[in-house]
Amino acid sequence: AKADFDRYFKHWSPLSVFLGTDATERWVGQEFKDFAKPHFDAGKGWAYRPHDRHIQVAPNNEAAFFDELLDNDKLGLCRGSGVLRKMEGEWWLMQYNLSIPVPNDLATRVVGLIKQGPPKVPEGERKHQE
Repeated sequence: AKADFDRYFKHWSPLSVFLGTDATERWVGQEFKDFAKPHFDAGKGWAYRPHDRHIQVAPNNEAAFFDELLDNDKLGLCRGSGVLRKMEGEWWLMQYNLSIPVPNDLATRVVGLIKQGPPKVPEGERKHQE
């Protein structure tokens, strides 16, 4: 939320993957940094308020898996999940998946909208739309 680029990406490796809410959003390493940098430079970060976080550390203590619920003013309730890897004594985010959980009672309607297809994206536009 503070648009602190260095702090946000401190534990992001060249192999890290960010999966966004849109099926086209698969950002690897520097690609996600390149997307985020102009937003952060303009003072625009992302404000997600986490709760209900669960973390499971693998038996070898070299990996961990987590999921959390997040509140966001624009998207409402979201879910984040990810994989962390411990390398040289530091934890690195290897994959983060941001999703919008769809209540089962709404799933049929939402799937119907998705089946209609996404709006056409003009050629040359980035993967992510604000």
